[in-house]
Amino acid sequence: MLSWIKKNKTAFFFTIIIFTNLACWLLLKPVWPFSDDICYVGRAQEFLSPGFQLTQNEFQNRFGVYVPTSFLFQFFGANPYTISFWPLLAGIFTSCIVFNTLRKIQNVLFALLAALLISLNTMQITYSIALFPDLIVAFFATAAVLLLYQARVIESKKRTFPFLIALFIFLGFLTKITIILILPFFVLLFLADLSKKQQLHFWKQLLIAGTLFFALYLGIYYALTGDPFYRWKSIKSFNEQTSSYGYIRSYLNAHY
Repeated sequence: MLSWIKKNKTAFFFTIIIFTNLACWLLLKPVWPFSDDICYVGRAQEFLSPGFQLTQNEFQNRFGVYVPTSFLFQFFGANPYTISFWPLLAGIFTSCIVFNTLRKIQNVLFALLAALLISLNTMQITYSIALFPDLIVAFFATAAVLLLYQARVIESKKRTFPFLIALFIFLGFLTKITIILILPFFVLLFLADLSKKQQLHFWKQLLIAGTLFFALYLGIYYALTGDPFYRWKSIKSFNEQTSSYGYIRSYLNAHY
């Protein structure tokens, strides 16, 4: 056993990370929907039905939250474990990608410690037992940022990185618009590289990939609603609704 661990140290550490996330998930125990996750579960149950229609409801437009869950429901039914399985996977993926990146620039023990600190984080464990977008969008954002680091510093010759970075940002947009918070970081790095005239080919590839995925994003909404800018209009409508006096009054009456 010890000889196998020495030969397969990286695989063994990945196993520890996965086991830690899974153990915390089972110990805290997945729960039935009780808050916003009721909306996501409802959308997941509706998505594969013939009568599914997209509306301006904020929760219904977060495909990255409920679409994977809808397929789990299709094969395994709806229960606390299938409801929260996708957030669990997102948490595991986040820990693993942090470990995989850090082991290339530090030793594997340092990388393992960083991954376990994420896996054992109270917020990570809490959000893994219910269907919320937070761990999912955090995974997509982390993957995009760490791939950007690898593309610029570690493995700059890999041509797949611009495509993968754009893909993760695209999936993040389909999950929750807050993925946009990482874009200023990308802009600052681009301006720094532009001033030094370095990595310009990489940024050109990333721009092309990003443009293609943005066109796909608009195309999805055009196919579903006939309006490529439907998502932006729904955000504006939702903000106007939630900022109105009537909405605030009804919310306070319902909760207090």
